[in-house]
Amino acid sequence: MDDDIYIEVEHLLSRAPTMDDLAKYAHCCSMLEDAVARAYRRMALLTVEKELKPLLLHIAYDSFKHSRVLREIAKGLSAKVKIDFEACLKQMGEAWKEIVESAEAMASRKERIRTEELLTIIDRMEGIESFTGEEYLMFINSRLLQVVSYIDKRDLELYKAMLELIAEDEERHRLILRRIKEFLSIKRSQ
Repeated sequence: MDDDIYIEVEHLLSRAPTMDDLAKYAHCCSMLEDAVARAYRRMALLTVEKELKPLLLHIAYDSFKHSRVLREIAKGLSAKVKIDFEACLKQMGEAWKEIVESAEAMASRKERIRTEELLTIIDRMEGIESFTGEEYLMFINSRLLQVVSYIDKRDLELYKAMLELIAEDEERHRLILRRIKEFLSIKRSQ
């Protein structure tokens, strides 16, 4: 994944989003986080680099937590919104679909992951982490703030705080992935 991936949310940019729009957006982000979490968990299981397993599991469990929190935010914004993969594809665009499908392919992988291949996979995952962190910050700074009239100010502050914490976790994930890449590069050069 390239760092310049951008989810297509032009229909949200052209008008003030509704609570349902934001709930759908949060739910789709939850689906993405769940797929990414399963991918990291599988990478931890399959890597030949056992020293890296705890780091990959750390990211996996953070991502499972993010998925759950985003799902709860979606419910808090609109209890009536139910959304599936196709609806998310329409809401979020092709980039979202590519990330989810790539993560799901990794989550269903059976063969071991060799050092060289892990380096390539980590590069891709680093792009995903950068992308998701930026998406949550965009969600906070533009979308959530536009619905101030629909939502209690205290609720808004809580949602903002949760999303900011998730964005910070995503930045930490990128740092962990950089350390993994450094480890793998040194190991490869020895």
